[in-house]
Amino acid sequence: MAEELLGLLVKEGLLSGQDAERVRLEQRRSGKGAKHAVVEMGILSEEQVAEAMARHLHLPYIELDHYIVERQSLEAVSERMARDHKMIPLYRLGRTIAVAVADPFNIYAVDEIQQRSGCDVLVVVTTESAVERAIDHYYRVTDSVREVIKTLSASREGAPVAEMEAAEEERMAQEPPVVRLVNLVMTQAIRDRASDVHLEPRRDALHVRYRIDGILHETLKIPKRLETAVITRVKILAGMDIAERRRPQDGHIELEREDTRLDMRVATFPTTHGEQVVMRLLYRGGVIYGMTELGFEPEMLAQFERALNQPHGLLLSTGPTGCGKTTTLYAALDTVN
Repeated sequence: MAEELLGLLVKEGLLSGQDAERVRLEQRRSGKGAKHAVVEMGILSEEQVAEAMARHLHLPYIELDHYIVERQSLEAVSERMARDHKMIPLYRLGRTIAVAVADPFNIYAVDEIQQRSGCDVLVVVTTESAVERAIDHYYRVTDSVREVIKTLSASREGAPVAEMEAAEEERMAQEPPVVRLVNLVMTQAIRDRASDVHLEPRRDALHVRYRIDGILHETLKIPKRLETAVITRVKILAGMDIAERRRPQDGHIELEREDTRLDMRVATFPTTHGEQVVMRLLYRGGVIYGMTELGFEPEMLAQFERALNQPHGLLLSTGPTGCGKTTTLYAALDTVN
C-alpha cells in the first residue's frame, strides 16, 4: 500500500521523485506508514493526501468535521472496529450504509462491515484525524449510555412498568445509574450543539431525539421499565411536581458541562404512552459581534446596512434554532445605536 500511495502522489504531481525517496528513507528509519511520513515531514497535508486517494479510486471526499453522523448507523460498527480500521459510519439508507474511511485501500474492513450489517457499503474518504475526532465525539458518550442502560435493565429485570408511589419514584430517580444516564443524555446534547432534547414515550421504549440544525435525530431508545425513573429525574432537576402526571408542567434547569454554561427550559405533557418531555437548550454566549464579524459577503453586507439605515420598513431574521438570528439582530441594533 505504501508504494501504491507514493506512486499515486507522484503521478498526481504532489510529490517529486526526490521527495518520494526521502519518504522511503523515513519509513525505514521510523517504521511509520507512507501517509504518516509524508504528513509529518511537512511535504503534504492530511487533506491533500486524502483528496489524492479519493481521486485515484474515484471515491467522494468529505470534510467529516462538517458532517452530522446519523447515530443509528453507529450500531453497524463497534467502537473497537472503528478505531482499528480508522472509519466511522455516516448514515443508513435502505440497504446501503455510507462509511467514511481514512484508508480506502483497506478492503478487508469494508468487507467486514458488509458481512456484519448485511448492507451494501458506500465508501467516502476523509482524513485520519477527522475520523478520530468523530469517534471520540460519537462513540464515547453513546457507549457509556448503553452501558448504563444495560446495568439498569439488569437490576430492574422483571420490574413492573405500572405507576408507583411518588416516594418510590423519587428514590429510583436518585439512584447513581439513573443520575448518570440523564447526565450523559444532556452531555451528548451539548456536544452535538442540539437546540432541543425530546424524551418521547412510546409503546416499545422511551425514545431520545435531539434537534440539530432544525432536524430531529433519534439517538437511542431507553427500555420502557426505566422510563419512569428517567422522566422523574428530569422533573426533579427542573423543580417540578413529580406526583403530577396528568397535567402539563414547565420548569427550568441550569447546567454547566464541559466549560459550557446553559439554561434548559423544560416542558412536560401527558400522552397515551406516558409523560413526554421537551428540553430547550439556551446557550449563554454573552458575545456581541459587529456586522463585519458575522460572515456576510461584502455585497450582502452593504445591502443589509442600507436596509438598517432606512427610516422605516421590516427586516425578517429567519432560520433554524441556533443558526444566529438573535446574534445578527444584536449586531444590527448595535450598528443602529
